[in-house]
Amino acid sequence: MFQVSLEADAMFNDRQFQAREAPDAQLETELATLKGGSLPDGAAADEEGSSRPAQSHTDSPRSNPDLKSRHLEAKLAQSFNGVHVDDEDVEACWALFFRDYHPHLPIIEEGLSSVACRSHSRLLFWTIVMTGARRYSRDRAIFAALSPEVYEFAKVEVFAREGWPFLHTIMAILILCNWPAQFPTIDSDTSQVLAGAALGLAMRTGLHDAGNGQEFCRYRVSTQNTELLKARARVWSGLLVVYQHLSFAHGTPPITKQGIGYNNHLREVFEQIPDSLKFQDQLSNIQSEALTTLHWIRRDTPFKDQANAIDPLINRYLRLLDGLSSTTKVDTFFIKSASLQVCSYYLMCPRDTIQPSYLALLFDYACGAIEAADDLDRRNDFAKYAPLYVSYYVQNAAQFLIRLGHCKYSDSLNLVRGKRGIFNAIRLFRGMSLDGSDTHMRSAAVTSQLWSSSKLFLNKKGEVDGLAVRCSGRYAMSVAHDCWWRWRSEFAGLDDPFADTDPINPIGTEIYSKAPISTYTNMTPSVGPQSRVEGEGVYYGLEDIDFSAPEYQQLMQFDWTQLSGNPLEMEMDTASLPANFW
Repeated sequence: MFQVSLEADAMFNDRQFQAREAPDAQLETELATLKGGSLPDGAAADEEGSSRPAQSHTDSPRSNPDLKSRHLEAKLAQSFNGVHVDDEDVEACWALFFRDYHPHLPIIEEGLSSVACRSHSRLLFWTIVMTGARRYSRDRAIFAALSPEVYEFAKVEVFAREGWPFLHTIMAILILCNWPAQFPTIDSDTSQVLAGAALGLAMRTGLHDAGNGQEFCRYRVSTQNTELLKARARVWSGLLVVYQHLSFAHGTPPITKQGIGYNNHLREVFEQIPDSLKFQDQLSNIQSEALTTLHWIRRDTPFKDQANAIDPLINRYLRLLDGLSSTTKVDTFFIKSASLQVCSYYLMCPRDTIQPSYLALLFDYACGAIEAADDLDRRNDFAKYAPLYVSYYVQNAAQFLIRLGHCKYSDSLNLVRGKRGIFNAIRLFRGMSLDGSDTHMRSAAVTSQLWSSSKLFLNKKGEVDGLAVRCSGRYAMSVAHDCWWRWRSEFAGLDDPFADTDPINPIGTEIYSKAPISTYTNMTPSVGPQSRVEGEGVYYGLEDIDFSAPEYQQLMQFDWTQLSGNPLEMEMDTASLPANFW
């Protein structure tokens, strides 16, 4: 299918391979010429792609086109802008990509060979090799060497005026969004920007309007090419999933289904995409509609009336999420994470409307999301290969547990379960990290500091108020961003711009009861936490976590006053940490 879709792609690209990256591009052009059975008289390409006199002996590449073709194919596999990778390593990284990463984003047909991909798209080929090399134990330098070259080439392809990029370019960009090169701070994370570029390319070529894209192309496109329609539907669906999740993770407006999507008369094409993509598409549609609706209803409704307006909507969207047919533990993780984001709007309503059952839901969804991720990681190394946005969801869940553990009604919660969730989140962050200095390891450190703080949620009266939220503009991630601002004030020694701002949900006439929150869990039976299915997964107790381990103890001794800015948006000097900390 991929071969067919890329051949159809040529209809949109009369000059698909331009000599923008001279050595390898010229090799590709010459390889294509050789396969067509012709060679320029008296010239051949040397290692740098320049011309030289033809060799006279019969075993030379110049005098033997078949030998020359094999020679160039080998060179293409080994060299990319001065970065040389052995054929064996290329094939190993290729296999690792399809084994470990592809199941999370199945937009490429399985079984695609490296040779077939290389002959159609250098960007996609080297993106797959780079991603497969992220944790390639035989040569860890491949990933670091390829990353800057691939990103530079991606920028060239996105803004190419000739040889208009199509499916293969969008595929490569989506892979880079899910598994980006290492970055030290969230501020340097370009994934959402790349996803926006991919969205622009997709709409420019008509992927958003189901069909063959004829109205967006100046060439005649076959109306009978069903494989092309399937490929377009698969890539468009994967694009929406990645773009939506990154929007949810960064707290920015997602795309709503009402504004974009497939026509009903071609839904049968969409039904043929992989089941995992269909599930993610359904989930992201509900999540985007929920967060967009709740955000603007809260903005446009008088504060005292917000609970009456928001509560029914939260119940509705939780029922829709609960009604999704999840078949894997990965599905469970995303449903729990989405439900937690929807429930986060409870904390943005007047304090006297926050019922005990709401806190029970928040706590259960936060614990459930981390437990699902932890179970997946212990079984299948989920943290190592999960898409980037998974780390943001785990951060959000951990910070909710920290908040609920610092509220005055925390004694009604299962704090043992919550503490286990926080430390499992720290373990997950460390598993996501590629080295000891990236943003995932920083997340582990920041989460530990937030958990151990005794002053984080002190209000002006000196009361601990973990439910107070001062930020609301980052959609469902507002609660997480409020935590990061508090972290700046306590641990980085910087001014907090919200320090003199009253919470958006100030303490009023409380209606809480001191009865255990578990007694309120069934106040909304259709929304309450689902009971765990026997055998669904393994949940680990405190006996599985060594809280006295050196890495936890030494973390608390780190001098955080040396840092500045948002904890996840700053360079961290780890020199003062113990040598064996990471």
